[in-house]
Amino acid sequence: MALVDLAGTVRAKARAAVVDRSRSAVVERLKTMRADLLATSAIDPDRLVGTGVGFSGFLVGDPLRFNPPAMLADWVDVDLIDVLSPALGSNLLCDNDATSAALAEGLLGIGRTTSTFAYCHLTNGFGGGLIVDGLPMRGARGNAGDFGAVWWLLGQDRPGRGYPDLDRLRTLVAGGGVPFATVEDMLVAIEPQTAGVEEWLAEAKDQFATLAFLLGHIVAPEKVVIGGRLPGWLAQTLAASVRLPASPVRHDRPFPMPVVVPTEVKGDATAIGAALMPLRSLFFR
Repeated sequence: MALVDLAGTVRAKARAAVVDRSRSAVVERLKTMRADLLATSAIDPDRLVGTGVGFSGFLVGDPLRFNPPAMLADWVDVDLIDVLSPALGSNLLCDNDATSAALAEGLLGIGRTTSTFAYCHLTNGFGGGLIVDGLPMRGARGNAGDFGAVWWLLGQDRPGRGYPDLDRLRTLVAGGGVPFATVEDMLVAIEPQTAGVEEWLAEAKDQFATLAFLLGHIVAPEKVVIGGRLPGWLAQTLAASVRLPASPVRHDRPFPMPVVVPTEVKGDATAIGAALMPLRSLFFR
């Protein structure tokens, strides 16, 4: 959770591991976190203009509903606005977590100099978002940016390899002799020399090259941003290692392809992007 002002400054932030992911437990935790952030920042609750939520899963209906991953089974077909408003307030907006992160990148990161980019959101799973001419592109059903399906279709999620997400990194690091109970534990401890990191990079660079190549021909973004929850040094290393396949040269001119770059957002992009949702809706539309 993040508390963000009109200048994009994060006034307060908090992270909590949630073992019980049921609706009732999460709502109670959100109430506590919100109260703690307001107390920590000494900001009057009356000054809040609204709250945003970045939720994992793809959109399935109206009113807003998500089809989440298995760990959030209690949230299937839930009206998020109705369930979360008692904890977070009446002016509540919800979006996919990767799109939320892309919004943060658009306002506080790459988007300050680049109006059209694709955002790759690495977490326990993998997703993404598209910012086109400064605005999020959602598609007919709100699910544009589900880039992980590309690897599924190409068969690169075969056993023994998997998506190049942070769960895969944790598996490889554990195979190198450094097991972690959760991705969260791993992220605060790993370093460039940690066993398994180089193997993950070797796998991931080719998969991201394929994805960036396809995005270059289908969406034509100026940049493909490597972001999400991975450490900044790892995003930089991965982005620098990606080499896109070459398209056939026509009349001595190559097809223009996007540049793969690391995120420029400092902190949890999903939480920051969620906090920016009501500000963007009310003031920056």
